[in-house]
Amino acid sequence: MTTLRRPSRRQVLIAGGLSSGLVATGAWRLGTAANVQTGRRAGIAFGTTVTLRGHHQDQATLQAGLDAAWAEIEKVQEAANLFSPRSALSRLNRDGFLADAPTALTEMLVAAREVSELTDGAFDITVQPLWRLHESAYKAGRAPSDDDIAAVRALIGYRKVFVDGSRVRLAMPGMALTLNGIAQGYATERCLRALNAHGIADAFLNTGEIGVSGRRNGHEDWTAGIADPRREGAYVALLKPLSGILATSGDYATAFTDDFSAHHIFDPNTLRSPTQMASVSVLTQSGARADALATAMMVMPAAESLALADRVGDVEVLLVSKRGEISRTSGFPVA
Repeated sequence: MTTLRRPSRRQVLIAGGLSSGLVATGAWRLGTAANVQTGRRAGIAFGTTVTLRGHHQDQATLQAGLDAAWAEIEKVQEAANLFSPRSALSRLNRDGFLADAPTALTEMLVAAREVSELTDGAFDITVQPLWRLHESAYKAGRAPSDDDIAAVRALIGYRKVFVDGSRVRLAMPGMALTLNGIAQGYATERCLRALNAHGIADAFLNTGEIGVSGRRNGHEDWTAGIADPRREGAYVALLKPLSGILATSGDYATAFTDDFSAHHIFDPNTLRSPTQMASVSVLTQSGARADALATAMMVMPAAESLALADRVGDVEVLLVSKRGEISRTSGFPVA
């Protein structure tokens, strides 16, 4: 029997972060370090509970900064939400063309193309037809056949997406894009920028990817745990100190089969789920790149992922294979 597993949290902040419960919007707490105050926002976006947290001595500054950060979440949602027929991405997938694409969409498309080139096509936003095919087949209790796969092969290929300013075009009818492998990281970076622009240097975000800047309460290190892909509630690594944007992709987030052999990530070459990795965590300063690389490295062999991280620079990686083997770059901040 096949099982469609619903998405779960991919990282759990185990110190210096927020609890897994829903935090009331606009909650305030007076800190103990030089009257540092904490402001919080929480709500539903990207199919999960998004939480924002900032520290500052002035409550009005926190309010303005968190408002601006949440506005960035809304802009990315309006651009990339597959479930809203009014989003720019949905309109592009429906019509195959946009003359007035918002900046958030074109920036994600450009960033996606850069990671696709960097990874020799391991990251590919044109795999949305595969998602539809696999989801439909597995809900019917079967796996897609070779004929099913062959029917969508011509629709897959990142070079078939054309961006010219605010004009976006897909090469052929039936193509569809998904930005689920880049939107949350991109949104996290935009939120951090908005907070920093308002003078909030100490912040924590969880959009499905983790973003932090500065320090907790202005004086403590941020710390995060990387979830064990096979043992719920367990961790494979503790990161301390944490700075930047941490993105994790895993075969367990939405699995079509109980053995995790078929899941929501697809190899653009085979058009089926990759077979080597259980999870990949990427830490860097670019949210879009962290998110997209975490997806691409689920497809790539471990040795190639580590070599790419070393070649690119400012990218730290932790890989967990389906056999439970852990490998990482030397700079990954394991406590």
